[in-house]
Amino acid sequence: MSRGWAHRILRARRSFFWLALATLGAADQRQESIELPPGTLLLLVAPWCAPCWGELAHVDALAKAAAPLNLRVLTMEDSARARAMTAGLPPERQWTPRAADRASVRAALWSVTPGLPFSVATDAKGRICAQHGGGLTEARALLLVKQCG
Repeated sequence: MSRGWAHRILRARRSFFWLALATLGAADQRQESIELPPGTLLLLVAPWCAPCWGELAHVDALAKAAAPLNLRVLTMEDSARARAMTAGLPPERQWTPRAADRASVRAALWSVTPGLPFSVATDAKGRICAQHGGGLTEARALLLVKQCG
C-alpha cells in the first residue's frame, strides 16, 4: 500500500471517530426527550427479523419472567407486515407511541440499537434502565429486571 493511501485511510478514520462521537451525543439527547412506557420490558421487533418471530412465539413465558415489569412489543416500522406480525398479541402486550411521537421514538431507539431483536427495560419514570441486544430468553429477562432493581 502506498503512503498516499495509508494517509487517506488514517484521515478517514479520524473523521469517522468525530462523527461517531457526535452521533452518540445526539443519541443520548434523543433518549432523554422521548416518552417510553414506565415499568416495561419493551421488545423491539420488525417483520424482516427472523429471530424476532422466535421471541414472539415465547412472549407469554417472557412476560412471566419479566414480572413485575410489563412486557410489551414495539414494531420498529409502520407497515402492513408489521401490523400483521403483532396482530395475534393481546392489546396489553403491544405498544405504539402516539402518532405525533412515532418517528422520534423509533429514531431514538434505533440510535441505541445495534440490530434486532433488541430489548429495553424502563423504570417507573419511563427511563431506560437496562437493555439487551439479541434474542431474549427467560433468564435474560430476569437479569434485565434485576438491573432495573
